[in-house]
Amino acid sequence: MTSDEKLLLNRFKDLDRMALDKNKVFFSNFLDAYEYSLFLQHINEFGSDTGRFDLIEDLERQMVYFRPDAFSVSTEFPINCLKITPKSAKFKGEISHRDILGALMGLQIERKYIGDIRSTQDNDFIVLCMDSVSDLIAESVTRIRHTDVVISRIENISKFNFKQKYVEKHGSLSSNRLDAVVSECFNLSRSAASELVKGEVVFVNSRLESKATKAVANNDKISVKKHGKIKIIDIGEENRKGKIKIHYLIYN
Repeated sequence: MTSDEKLLLNRFKDLDRMALDKNKVFFSNFLDAYEYSLFLQHINEFGSDTGRFDLIEDLERQMVYFRPDAFSVSTEFPINCLKITPKSAKFKGEISHRDILGALMGLQIERKYIGDIRSTQDNDFIVLCMDSVSDLIAESVTRIRHTDVVISRIENISKFNFKQKYVEKHGSLSSNRLDAVVSECFNLSRSAASELVKGEVVFVNSRLESKATKAVANNDKISVKKHGKIKIIDIGEENRKGKIKIHYLIYN
């Protein structure tokens, strides 16, 4: 375990201990895929009741809670949801995820206070952030790149449509091994896919996976750092030519 991993695990243990000692709920910051995987690896070591923010599906960055038990304390996450809309409709689609993140980092906000940034079906953007920085973002961000924007708050997150954009694809595999699936779905060579798995940047169902031979199954969600995320719809049987058909979604 690296020194950074030890620090993060100790932080989880501190939150766990405080939840039990003070009979209160405590929250992590937003965790990236690697950090959330570490949390899942050690989840059985915590004495408190734990869970994640689950009002929105398929989040890349997770926030988790630690509470004394499942019933004694209500769990209201310190998360705000902001909608970013270009003032002029003709500029919709010209702002990217990177542009928005750059604008937020320009406010000297640490990445751990910012959750997922998603485009909507209407080409607006949704930003999840911690309560502590939401006012700063709402009041300070009026222009992104060369586009004037309006920021509004989404008050009822559970009723908003956060459906993530995706492209449906079909392909063929030589096997259902993880490296073969990563190679096919992310348009990489088999050796490059294997190196990514060995490099510990591939996650299956939110857990770090370092074995290229792992068998991938229907409904598995696979994310690869700096490459993207997919969901397996169906992996078929091997045909006479030794190929396996795969049906999957690749998220935008």
